[in-house]
Amino acid sequence: MKNPIREYLLSPKEKKEQLLLFLQENPKQGFDSLFAYRGPYPEGADVIDIFPDLIYPVLLEIVQQSPSLLLTLDVKQMKSVEREVIYRLAADCQHEICTPLLLHAFQDRSVTAKQIAIEAVKTLPSLRTEEVKQILLHLETLGSLDFLKEEIKEGLALC
Repeated sequence: MKNPIREYLLSPKEKKEQLLLFLQENPKQGFDSLFAYRGPYPEGADVIDIFPDLIYPVLLEIVQQSPSLLLTLDVKQMKSVEREVIYRLAADCQHEICTPLLLHAFQDRSVTAKQIAIEAVKTLPSLRTEEVKQILLHLETLGSLDFLKEEIKEGLALC
């Protein structure tokens, strides 16, 4: 299949299920295609809504079936916004195999990445460790994260 994402987005609903099965059976190709997709988009679609409404749900479904795909990515080579998507996928798939990736998110320069990791402590028991507790205690002292004080305290209470 040349471009499964293009076909998925531009196909009628009946064919979407078939394409989704293909993507699930070929998770690496599906994941790579979804992550790199830059158009064309369905007629009348708001480009701002394409990723959260159409692409992210399919990405998440693939990752939930094959969470190890996230571990094959070199987040250090990605742009901030791409790293944040990967961290969000790791948090949302709620699989303990993603713990190292979320630990990396705590160290990321991006405040959004840190926020994703902090929120993940609530849903991913494998993040409720002494190591994460120490990270949260440190983050609690950073003025740039004052707006996350409550979330940090909730995470600390769980560790």
